[in-house]
Amino acid sequence: MTSSRFKSSRVAVLLLGGVSVVVTLMYLHLASEVAQLHTSMYPGSAMSYQQQVGQFGGAGGALDLNSLVVIYNRVPKTGSTSFIGLAYDLCARNKFNVIHLNTTKNTPTLSLTDQMRFVYNVSNWLEKKPGIYHGHLAYLDFSRFGVSRQPIYINLIRKPLDRLVSYYYFVRYGDDLRPNHIRRRMGDKMTLDECVVMEHPDCSTTHLWIQVPFFCGHHAECWSVLTAKLLINNLLT
Repeated sequence: MTSSRFKSSRVAVLLLGGVSVVVTLMYLHLASEVAQLHTSMYPGSAMSYQQQVGQFGGAGGALDLNSLVVIYNRVPKTGSTSFIGLAYDLCARNKFNVIHLNTTKNTPTLSLTDQMRFVYNVSNWLEKKPGIYHGHLAYLDFSRFGVSRQPIYINLIRKPLDRLVSYYYFVRYGDDLRPNHIRRRMGDKMTLDECVVMEHPDCSTTHLWIQVPFFCGHHAECWSVLTAKLLINNLLT
């Protein structure tokens, strides 16, 4: 009986210790994220566009085009296909590379492991510099991983309702780029007006805010429009 109680007590202590460790790690992670958000809310806390460009310069401060990396973390249905098409048309003539980024299930956010791998690859893939990386990827702060040379971010946005209308019909009828590709709503003839009347999920107002995460990035508070605005003001202007 005594031995059984001792074993039960020992198991309880081990479980309590394990829970305490998990809670502590979660607290430290949350505190770190909050501190980073707090820092970004002060002017000058994030790099301006000029500072980003300056990081590619040499001793004289001149822009080193041979090591330039531009990331176009394209928002879906904002004219990104037409825009990046220009880069593909001009890359051979102007001697730069264009690399398409694919994410699992087209999810814009990456796991921590994938973030580290992405930062390492972009920073060290010398054969692909200068280059433009493009894909449906949320903003990623390279400085969090100790990288001194930051890429330059560019993006396009669109009026939320116009973007939703474009996306609604895109998943039903596709586009000229891949006309034979089967879209997930192919064959569905329901108009947007009918969708609104029926309160169908495809035209829910939740789809109107999809552009925000592409700018506020991988922060836990990525639902925050304020965070997105701060990063746009500090990094993309």
